[in-house]
Amino acid sequence: MYKTRPDQLNLNTQKQPACNQYCHFMQTLGDMPYPVQATAFWAIELAYNQGWQLPGQMSGSYNEFAQRWGNPGFTEYVTLLEKQANQVLPEASESIQQQAESAFLQVAQLEAEFWQMAFNAETDRAR
Repeated sequence: MYKTRPDQLNLNTQKQPACNQYCHFMQTLGDMPYPVQATAFWAIELAYNQGWQLPGQMSGSYNEFAQRWGNPGFTEYVTLLEKQANQVLPEASESIQQQAESAFLQVAQLEAEFWQMAFNAETDRAR
């Protein structure tokens, strides 16, 4: 299987559809009410935190990412974001609470598509 080192990545390529969709979603968050923003931001960071937690070190250059997003300090940060979202959601209107739930579900879908895009890109290069 072909492996690219981080210093060999070509960043002058077109964004894939999953990346474009995620970027668009994140741009729209600036216009959302704070409880929606807080929920979405927590969900994004939670996905990275949970995705990079392992029982031990990863091999190669991926260990850097596990150490960054899976470490106990980052877990505490994600817990703080969750508390902030939970503080403002009960005070929000039902409509805003529904928007926050929708944003959470959208983050979950976008994360799944983004990680699948990354996995498929590696598989496509090996062909």
